Amino acid sequence: MVKKKLCIEGVASAEICRRLSAVFKSDTLSHSRVFEWCARFRSGRQSVGDDVRARELRTAITDQNISQVVTCILVDRRVTVREIANELSLSVGSVETIIHERLKFSKVSARWISKQLTDITYSFIANCQTAVFAQE
Repeated sequence: MVKKKLCIEGVASAEICRRLSAVFKSDTLSHSRVFEWCARFRSGRQSVGDDVRARELRTAITDQNISQVVTCILVDRRVTVREIANELSLSVGSVETIIHERLKFSKVSARWISKQLTDITYSFIANCQTAVFAQE
């Protein structure tokens, strides 16, 4: 708040740096950061908080990709996350999110198993198994 007040009053950025250094010693902001904030306050900024940013929607975690990941796991329970990501052209992070957060699978003895087999998970896996065996 002191920086904002001094910037608005027209005190030079170098003077603000000198005053902050005198008070806070080595725990003060760098010169470039003080100059940056002074420029922001002079251009009309009111707060030091972060600006609100729009989050991008997750586009890789879809029902289709989830079912393809389940299919890959059911065909070969020893498949790795990287192999699934390469096969489906997804990022490793997206595949990990699908496996761990959506499907609740974990790797035990190099095999994927379900952490908790709920009715929904069981029916989803059963449907995927049926689809896999129908393709063969």
